Amino acid sequence: MRLLGEYGSVASLMLQRELRIIASKWKIIAGSALVYASMLGLSAGYFMPQMGMPIAQSLPLFIGSFVISCLSIGYSFAIEAAYDLRSPKVAFYYYALPVSFSTMLASLVTVLMLRMLIVVLPVFLLGFTIIGQWHFFSISWFGTVAMFFLGVQFFALLLLTLAHFCSLESLLGNIWPRFFSPLIAFGCAMYPLHIAIEKAWWLSRIMLFNPLTYCCDGLRSALFGGSQYLSFSFCIAMLLVYNGLLWCALRYVVIRAINPVRA
Repeated sequence: MRLLGEYGSVASLMLQRELRIIASKWKIIAGSALVYASMLGLSAGYFMPQMGMPIAQSLPLFIGSFVISCLSIGYSFAIEAAYDLRSPKVAFYYYALPVSFSTMLASLVTVLMLRMLIVVLPVFLLGFTIIGQWHFFSISWFGTVAMFFLGVQFFALLLLTLAHFCSLESLLGNIWPRFFSPLIAFGCAMYPLHIAIEKAWWLSRIMLFNPLTYCCDGLRSALFGGSQYLSFSFCIAMLLVYNGLLWCALRYVVIRAINPVRA
């Protein structure tokens, strides 16, 4: 109970700080979300079908925006954190506060999740409205909320881990071509897993080790239903495992990078 009270107090203060920053930039954030959602919605819902793609695939294709949006937002946060570790080292102040190390770490993860959701949710809603194929939806509200939460949590944990593990030079020059690009290409962001199974069965087996496969196909399953996607309950279970492993990795790399004083 004491840890929950600490987490609630610290997370509340950090969220208030984040909301003040977002409020001062809401026009920029809203404008970027509007442009991004419009481009993705028009591409998936209108231009790609004109090139021969079945209209039923427009919404599953649009789910890839979830991955790209979260990676882009989290990547900018990771760059900020990497610069901060060099100077001015605000993170050192956070971990010196009189609360437990895990509480402060969980609060930072929560703040990054909020930052992602504020941009991703409007992009999703506006994009679905532009595409307008509502008859394809068969929504499981529990599955959708759980997949959104665990998916955003996965990206927050992953990006914070990379920010504390990689050098600034690696983050700026190597992460996208050597790590993010293969992660997206073989993570079912631009196509459902069943297409990979039909066209390249052996490659689809490898994709099952990619956590993005569960983020994308699980969200498709929760929103559209059907047997052609991985069950969202299975994807939820897999993301819980991946997020648990990332939490342990994040604790390790933060301790190595910052060496905080711990009780």
